[in-house]
Amino acid sequence: PGTPRAQAKDVGRGPRGRHCCLFMLASSVACALSGCSPGEVDNIIEEDTAPLRPFRSVESFTLSGISCASEDAMKGNQRYVYQGTTKDGRSYYRGLEDTERYIYYETNCSLYPFGAWFLGRRPDVNLESGLDTASAPGNSCFNHANIVSEDMLVPRGRHIWTWVWCGTYGYHGGVINIDIGGKYHKPTAPSGGAVTLKLSGVSCDNGYGQSNNQRYLYQGTTKDGRAYYRGEDNMDRYMYYDLRCDDRDVADGAWILGRKPDVEADFKLDRASTNGCFRDALILSADRHVPLGTQVWEWVWCGSYAMRNANLTLEVEPS
Repeated sequence: PGTPRAQAKDVGRGPRGRHCCLFMLASSVACALSGCSPGEVDNIIEEDTAPLRPFRSVESFTLSGISCASEDAMKGNQRYVYQGTTKDGRSYYRGLEDTERYIYYETNCSLYPFGAWFLGRRPDVNLESGLDTASAPGNSCFNHANIVSEDMLVPRGRHIWTWVWCGTYGYHGGVINIDIGGKYHKPTAPSGGAVTLKLSGVSCDNGYGQSNNQRYLYQGTTKDGRAYYRGEDNMDRYMYYDLRCDDRDVADGAWILGRKPDVEADFKLDRASTNGCFRDALILSADRHVPLGTQVWEWVWCGSYAMRNANLTLEVEPS
């Protein structure tokens, strides 16, 4: 269970004949082992129109599209967070809700020599292949889903995955989407974020938040390695990144101006909040470092009302 019966070779779109032949060869092996018909192979090839285009490594993404009767198998549809790199230099990711699931690249598991991105258990990042050491001896190919690929970076967007395992049965050719979501900005804080910042532009009619226009001093990093800052004058205000501040309120990654964060938490860093995501301001972002310059911040709180899409300015100050 969980071990794909075969793989299909798809290294991205180039000269069509070469890649189709590779895909047909591996798909024929897949059908020989799993019992599908040649017609089913043709359908897979015809539907495989989206190229596997690599993209720069990201901090997190959301996977969707697994369609199984098993509730446990459906847990694979979730957000995944960057953990580091395996021995071959590729990034690997851990599930945010179901933390037992990982996405990583397997160069050559025990059953067949096709490299693939796996949705599976925790990999041993010190091994060159057979990264799932929890598998039975001679079978290091346990996975919930996989897509055959030679890409150095996990495929982004909607693609036909080679295999999806549903607990008691599996299927070939499932369309799965990897969405990096979030927003990227330029410029962002230099020096790994280890700088002093000055915020300006908070302007509420009732005067709320004026003290947030101040310098923010670098304090170190939170658990995910991002910098966080503390107000120089209003020391109760901090600036930090939260991958998911609140499930209902702010479920996407954002730089937040708020209270003191728990630097050991993976998400929901404001442990004092009991109802929603406390913030005086936020900018939705997937940036590794806080966005600089005049940017549109999606939320500024004015005590009794919120301003949407306000222009705030964040600049680097001499320490």
